[in-house]
Amino acid sequence: MNYIIFQTAFIGDIILSTSMISTIMEVDPESKIIFITTPAGETILKNDIRIKILVYDKRGKDKGFTGLIKLRAKIRKILENKNAVYISPHRYVRASVLGFLLKGKRRAGFENSALSFLYNRKIKYRTGIHETERNFELLRTVFGSKLSGMTPAAPVLFPSDEDLSRAKYLTEPVINKYKKIVCIAPGSVWETKRWPAEYFSELIHMLAEQRTGIILIGGEEDRKLCDSLAVKGVKNLAGELSILESSAVISMTRVLVCNDSAPLHMASAMKTPAVAIFGATTMALGFGPLSAGSVVIENNTLQCRPCGKHGGRKCPENHFECMVGIKPERVFQAVIKIIS
Repeated sequence: MNYIIFQTAFIGDIILSTSMISTIMEVDPESKIIFITTPAGETILKNDIRIKILVYDKRGKDKGFTGLIKLRAKIRKILENKNAVYISPHRYVRASVLGFLLKGKRRAGFENSALSFLYNRKIKYRTGIHETERNFELLRTVFGSKLSGMTPAAPVLFPSDEDLSRAKYLTEPVINKYKKIVCIAPGSVWETKRWPAEYFSELIHMLAEQRTGIILIGGEEDRKLCDSLAVKGVKNLAGELSILESSAVISMTRVLVCNDSAPLHMASAMKTPAVAIFGATTMALGFGPLSAGSVVIENNTLQCRPCGKHGGRKCPENHFECMVGIKPERVFQAVIKIIS
């Protein structure tokens, strides 16, 4: 059977949707899966031999309805006009419209998707469960009883030998010097999901006093922040690595300290424990860590959390207590417990 998965959301969402690939392959080992994603998504999934990737540059050259028509033509050519099951964990207009344009007999999406009437297999988007569980429930609309006794697969990434070699080369000075190594990803796209820089700085000093190796990772946009945290002995790789190279680095460390951001899901895919600091968002939204031994640190005394699905640019209550109330000592103790 042919399957199409549409996921063009954030990096973390794309990583978590890889669990769907594993489930489909387990139920239907002979399946052919087309995975529609963004240019950034392609860099994440490029080594996954289980799928055929189609890049959809929704904000660039494929913008607008014409882009969807061209994408439909590409899909039909790959499938040789054969039918396919269309599955979209992405809940926005483009995803719903493309499924309808393909005229597949089975089109699966969530009830709260934009233009959800275009799907003929729908399920409620439940909160309070992990995103991988939600996506697993979406697959039930396609496979039904075939999923009985199964549980959601873990997300997975496939760094290449070159990714692993470069990660090892860049981290070698730290790996050779320290027995216990902590990876820290202090950045986030959203300001209200970002633990204060001065707290990260204090945490780094506390860990350094325990003779712990520290590696900083992040995108180019995190370079300035990480530069400010990179005291003597700290290896700063922000802006130097691809997502798969960063995932390889995470896999070489004892624990990742991060916000509710993409590196958290990279750690889940690489089976590395995480100490995840949640501010504007909460675990109930479904994007917590999956690796064994992981810890979520959050302020559960506040009634204003969550203040948004993704966080925001500033605290709507003007106190940011969800983050400033989480002191470095608390995070430090969580990290020490894992690396000890």
